[in-house]
Formats: sequence, C-alpha cells, structure tokens
Amino acid sequence: ENSSMATSTEETTGTTNTSSAYSTPSTSTTKPLGTTSKNSGRVVFTITDNAVSLENLQFIMLTVTNISVNGPGGWTNLISGTRKFDLLDLYRNTRKEIFSDLNLPVGTYNQLRISISDVSVIPKGGVNSFTAKIPSKELRLNTKLVVEKGKISSMAIDFIAPKALHVATNGTYIFLPVIKISAEHDISKVQTLGKNTETIGGLTDFDQTSGMDENGILKTNFLLSGLSRIEILGDVLHIIPIDEKTDDVKVSVSTAISGKYIDKALSIQTILKNGKRVWQIVGMKGTAMVKVFLDITTGTVISVE
Repeated sequence: ENSSMATSTEETTGTTNTSSAYSTPSTSTTKPLGTTSKNSGRVVFTITDNAVSLENLQFIMLTVTNISVNGPGGWTNLISGTRKFDLLDLYRNTRKEIFSDLNLPVGTYNQLRISISDVSVIPKGGVNSFTAKIPSKELRLNTKLVVEKGKISSMAIDFIAPKALHVATNGTYIFLPVIKISAEHDISKVQTLGKNTETIGGLTDFDQTSGMDENGILKTNFLLSGLSRIEILGDVLHIIPIDEKTDDVKVSVSTAISGKYIDKALSIQTILKNGKRVWQIVGMKGTAMVKVFLDITTGTVISVE
C-alpha cells in the first residue's frame, strides 16, 4: 500500500469519467453528494486486473463497446462509445481505473452486462497483434449493487487475465473471461492517486468470481483446467482432457460433430458418463442449447439432452 496516498490523493466528484485507458483523468473539484437528484446516489465503477506476471506478453488489450447495469427503470449505460483497457498495464501498475463515476437512482441493481468487441494479444518483443477467440462476446453477470440516497457505492470489475487466456494447439489465443465482481455501499471516501482509485470504508454487498466455459456460459467459480489442451476446429473448441486415451477414440472429431441433432456445434470433448467415456458435443438446435452424447468407438447416439 502506498504510504503517500493519504497526502497525495483527491476526492473525485460525481461526474461521469469518459477518459480512455491511456489518458489521465482530469482534476475535478469536490461537490456535495446528492446534488444531482434527491433520489440518487453516487456510484464509482472501477476496472482492474489482479493478474500474475505474464512474462511472454506485452499487451492484452480488451476492447469494450458497452457496460451497463440493470436495476430500477431497466438497463443503464455506464460508458459511451468504445473503450480500450490494457489488462497487463492494469496489473503491472496494481491499480483500479475509474471507467464511470455517476449518480444512479436509488435501489438495487442485480445484473451487469459487458459487451466485448475483441481481445488483442501482443507477445513481448513483437509488433503484430493476435485476436483471441472468445466463445461469447456478451457477458451477463448476476450482482448486487445497492445505491442509497446521497451516499457513495462502488463496483469493482476485476478481469483475471492469466486464468482467462489460453493457447490452442495451433498457437491461437483463446480468451475465456474470468471476472471477479465486488460491490459496496455506504462508502466514506473515494481517493484517487494518478490513475489509481481506492474506496475507503463501505459495506460489502457482493463478492463473486465467475468464469466462462468453452460454450460461452458464465459459471460461478468456474475455471477451465489448465491441464486440458484445446484444439480449434473452425468455430468449435475441442477440449482434450489430460486423461483422454487416444487409443480409445475410434470416431473422429469431425464425424462426431456432424449430425441431425445440432445445427451449430460449440464444443466437443470426451467425458465419463455412467462409467464409460463418451463424446459430449454441445451446440445449438434453433435457439436451444443441447448436448449430444456419442459412443467414441461407433459414433452411435447414446442420448440427447
């Protein structure tokens, strides 16, 4: 913790901050809380990356087109236009960067929506960027953000890049977002030093980590095993468990993916079902997500869920 923070910080205001990930927020004057509306409260939204060092990379650039929360009156946008965040820069400087500071109507907000346009990866010493594959670019997460009249609340969005970034067998990057959401209300003070913002005091309402699986589904405390290998077959992710025995698989992946039960396959892998290793193919049939289980030696359909 920086010992100079107490003397080198300033309290931010309730105005919206629309600076880019590279710009330094402008200095602003302190205004009394609650002056925007008698029925609103100030909310400070920050983004960070609590990562471990990724020594072989120099950038992980996250491009976001929308961040919004759902509460009284429906969805409220927190940013305007496209924003870029270098997740590694956020980590290296161990900081939380404000991306929105505004007054919201009093009430409880129970959903967060993040729309990602792309994630670009640049290896250390390289000049070319590589676009990471993302199974789903719209993230919807349950949360609990309490906004009280004339008081300060906050929500911290932590993208944990080292747990999210994977490399396929062909060298392609895959980004399966792992996000920790923390929310507090009744905060006593907001302090900003440079680009880093900290909240003082406050009561915790929400603290949860979610991870995206190979099918684009966000699950609480989910993390794809680092021991599994990933093969990309067109738009399909083939997850290869470490305990998979190649000799047991007699039906090719391409053969297993094809069939009348799925219009578009999302992922395929071998799993144990009723004590027997089978193909599990997950995909879309119309607007419904379905799972098809096949015998790995004959390709016979065992069941459809």
